[in-house]
Amino acid sequence: MKKKIIVILLLIVLTVVLVSIPKETYQKLFGNKIDNPDEVIYEEHQIIYVINKDQKLVGLKVGVEKIEEDEIVQKWDLLTKNANSLPDGYVSPIDNKTTLIDYQINNLILTFNLSEDFLNSNGKFAIASLAWTFCEDDGIKEIVVVVNDSIITKLNDYSFNRINKEISVNYQFENMFVYDSVVTTIIHYYDDYIMPVTYFHSSTDECSYIIDKVLLENIGNEVDYTLEETSVVVNLDITELLSQKELNSIVESLKYNFGVSSIVINGTESVLYTTESVDQT
Repeated sequence: MKKKIIVILLLIVLTVVLVSIPKETYQKLFGNKIDNPDEVIYEEHQIIYVINKDQKLVGLKVGVEKIEEDEIVQKWDLLTKNANSLPDGYVSPIDNKTTLIDYQINNLILTFNLSEDFLNSNGKFAIASLAWTFCEDDGIKEIVVVVNDSIITKLNDYSFNRINKEISVNYQFENMFVYDSVVTTIIHYYDDYIMPVTYFHSSTDECSYIIDKVLLENIGNEVDYTLEETSVVVNLDITELLSQKELNSIVESLKYNFGVSSIVINGTESVLYTTESVDQT
């Protein structure tokens, strides 16, 4: 009887210890990922631009139950009142108390009428977040922010004339003479986020520069391409297929920097991409 009691007590103690061990410790001890039964897996997502732990502006895929009919309000809520649901290491640059009073779209310009709380937002990061999150939705090309019936052109220490995706972000300096630099923004696609990076460099061939950066200079020679007003054809001396992330990075960066709508990327043996391809972003 005494042994039975001791065994029961040991089992109770062991159970208490196991329950108190953090999930991360289980993973380190046993090398297996412990699934969180409370974690919700969403099939749909919206992309909003927030600040990561490295103080970079990134486009984060945020899971949603469904794509709402009013995607502007849905994205706005993800940046503000629902920002506490962002993964660890990501924060919204917009003050989460900011209320979207109303908005309107005219001539491709989206005008936000916001509460005064917006003035407490994180300067340039907040303005860039608006531009990169909302521009191109429904053909939107520019953002205007109204607070207390006045259009704002300064947020904390950051002054601006227009809010659009021409706002450079995440600077990378490769040329010591900034004012003599060529400025190119490359939109890098990763597994769970997108990072636009504005490079200051000395290359005079921006198309080759973009592809070199995306493919980590593995192409071995200059890019053969034909660039016209609205189209570009790129010929790469490679036989292997590009990953979807590499394709997305090249295509979106070419669109951004050259304003082209028609893009063809050829390998030595096959067409790697055309504008008719489906982007899996």
